[in-house]
Amino acid sequence: MKLTGVISPSIGNLYFLTSLSLTYNSSNGSIPLEVGKLFRLQHLNLSKIILGGNFPASLGNLTAISKEAIRLPSLPSLLFCFCPSELLGRITASTFAQAIGSRLKCFFGFLYKVCKQ
Repeated sequence: MKLTGVISPSIGNLYFLTSLSLTYNSSNGSIPLEVGKLFRLQHLNLSKIILGGNFPASLGNLTAISKEAIRLPSLPSLLFCFCPSELLGRITASTFAQAIGSRLKCFFGFLYKVCKQ
C-alpha cells in the first residue's frame, strides 16, 4: 500500500487478526511490541518493508505462524533495520556485529521458533 509513518501500538488490540502484510510500507519506527499479542496470527508478510527501528523480540510469541506462512525482508532491508543509520556507509564487520548483536539475536530467535515448527 506504500503507507508511511509509525505503526500504532493499537495494532495489538486486533486479537482476531490472522493475516498481516506490511509489504511495501515504510515506518519511522519499529514494529510495535504489541504485535506479539496477536496470538491468532497465521500469516506475516514483512517483505519489502522499510523500518526506521528494529524487530521486537515479542515476534517470538507468534506461535501460530508456520515457516511457510512468513515472508521476510531482503538482506539489505534487514541490514538497514538492524544497523543504526549513523553507521551505514562506514561500517566494518566488527562494528556491524557490535551494533546489531542484540537486535539480530531477537530476530533470529523469532526465526528459530518459526522454523522449528
